[in-house]
Amino acid sequence: MSHIDFTQPMTFQSALQNFVLSLACVMVALRDEAAFRDEVDYATLNAANLYCSLLEDSHREAMALVDGMEKRVF
Repeated sequence: MSHIDFTQPMTFQSALQNFVLSLACVMVALRDEAAFRDEVDYATLNAANLYCSLLEDSHREAMALVDGMEKRVF
């Protein structure tokens, strides 16, 4: 994985590579919380709901952007 160089513009591919690593870490932590925490931690539950909302909103926006890119190509 490449290091982030804030002096240069970041390509989408490079940003995605960093995001995928972060997403994998978040999912492991969320799975651990769901599988091994006995008592409810409301801060974690709120954070998990925020995470789900961010993914949902990002998915909608990303799909709209992809559709726009595809229209330019085809």
